Amino acid sequence: MTLPQTPNGELVLASNGKLYGATNSGSNNGYGALFEYDVTNNSVVQKAAFSSSNGYNVPTAPYLATNNCLYGTTKQGGTNNYGTIW
Repeated sequence: MTLPQTPNGELVLASNGKLYGATNSGSNNGYGALFEYDVTNNSVVQKAAFSSSNGYNVPTAPYLATNNCLYGTTKQGGTNNYGTIW
């Protein structure tokens, strides 16, 4: 697995104590990924890979909603290449 590269925007601290962020490059397909960083053991885990079908080119950091879910948008990919909400 190729780890996500070049984080885009700020990291988000979740209630589980882990940091989350998004990238526009890296991952297995090169379109970037949503990743989790665990400060307790200095590890990075790819949580989801962006693609032409589910969207890519993430303009900002993920948004942590009150339901503890992460949300974001992409500028490209998805239906008609108009971007997606994830």
